[in-house]
Amino acid sequence: MTVSCSFAPEEQKRSYEEVIEMIPDQNLGVHLEYIGKSPDDTRWAKAHDFVSLDTDFYNLTLMNQSDFNFRLLSCTYSLKKGGNKNMKSFYSTKELEEIWNGGTIYAGESKTKFNSYTHSKKFSSNVLYKKYTYELQAEPNSYITNSFVVPLLYYKEN
Repeated sequence: MTVSCSFAPEEQKRSYEEVIEMIPDQNLGVHLEYIGKSPDDTRWAKAHDFVSLDTDFYNLTLMNQSDFNFRLLSCTYSLKKGGNKNMKSFYSTKELEEIWNGGTIYAGESKTKFNSYTHSKKFSSNVLYKKYTYELQAEPNSYITNSFVVPLLYYKEN
């Protein structure tokens, strides 16, 4: 089962908050903040040329509003228009641990991934879908696996 936003990406504002029920009475808060056409320089260390290639930047915060620990297992990327041939489209548990400064989000804790970005060379608008698969430790030896989708909107600046 995949949980996603309750509205179509085209209707979505670039910044939004969503609460996802992982299991009854156990929620995950998702906060996507559009930060503009350039990254937060204090947290930017990538080679992507956002000056030459029009890019939209976001900060993504996950808030574990449950009584249980939550761990990111994988993330797959897909685009609404075009293919993925020139982009990395899968991130493993180990990679997510590095990206998120540890892959586990403990009960009541929040973590933010700064400077997520999306762009397009072919299209004036597009949607990058990030599908996160997670594991919720509901009991000491009981895990529930599920996923949710975060759409990042791209609009070319005129």
